[in-house]
Amino acid sequence: MIKTLSDQAGFIIALTHLGLDAGSEFTSEKLAREVPGINLIVDGHSHTSLPAGKQVDSTLIVQAQDHTRHLGRVDLIFTADGIEMNASLISAEVVEIDEDPELAFLILTEKEDQGEILQTIIGQTSVQLVGERQLVRTRETNLGNLITDAIRTLSGAEIALTNGGGIRASIEAGEITIEEVLEVLPFGNTVVVKEIKGSDIISCLEHGVSLYPEPNGSFPQVSGLSFTINPDKPPGERVRAVQVNGKLLQPDQTYTVATNDFMAAGGDGYIWFALAKSVGELGGLDEVLIEYLQCQEVVAPQVEGRIKCFTLNIL
Repeated sequence: MIKTLSDQAGFIIALTHLGLDAGSEFTSEKLAREVPGINLIVDGHSHTSLPAGKQVDSTLIVQAQDHTRHLGRVDLIFTADGIEMNASLISAEVVEIDEDPELAFLILTEKEDQGEILQTIIGQTSVQLVGERQLVRTRETNLGNLITDAIRTLSGAEIALTNGGGIRASIEAGEITIEEVLEVLPFGNTVVVKEIKGSDIISCLEHGVSLYPEPNGSFPQVSGLSFTINPDKPPGERVRAVQVNGKLLQPDQTYTVATNDFMAAGGDGYIWFALAKSVGELGGLDEVLIEYLQCQEVVAPQVEGRIKCFTLNIL
């Protein structure tokens, strides 16, 4: 595309959703370094605050954090000597923008149509369910345990494993609504059950913790499974003491593992799932969690030591 566009324009902007997370295989920085000819990358995904942008070779990358906290601005100055780019962030608190009446009406109508359904109470928790981005991507959390317990219980699989990056919000103690579940699991994933060898499960875990302690969307949240991370070892040699339901994992044994369809297809680098045999499928991941919560009076999941750290012993 850059080759095609270069013949048509003197300035090329890429609108991307790659991000700058160290745990991502493809980032906007990688794009800027390996694809010359892009002047400006307006990026998202990693929720990075770049007050003055990030210069990578001849490409400027900009991001405005998240949830409309800032308005991002880039001033382009074209001169005989070239193009000057200046990036800045403007706090949402000082931005005054008139509401678009037509769009506001559409949003209001949609909220009214969906409001009753979204506010339906489907469960209750006596503790905060922790889904904070930095935590679900670096360690076991009680919300990760709850979600994977729901997947394992309703699928009947021996193990459940989901990527921490797919968990997008926390839930405060008290009543739980459908809307809150959808905020936690917004992607419409389904649950898939795979048959996979123990040795490949270890490979999956090694992949998931390869960037530890850096936040990584592929960091695993698990049920029916426990293991220890030794971060002093190089990636690929960090996983120790893997147990399945209290018994040592056998590398040559085949296990049933329930996961989401994104990972089942090899998403987030879990290529071993893509090669494994599918033996079952449930409905939506959000629906599975809702059904599980409706079967409980009050949930109070805890961090149980499913994922431990060999040297720091903090997980």
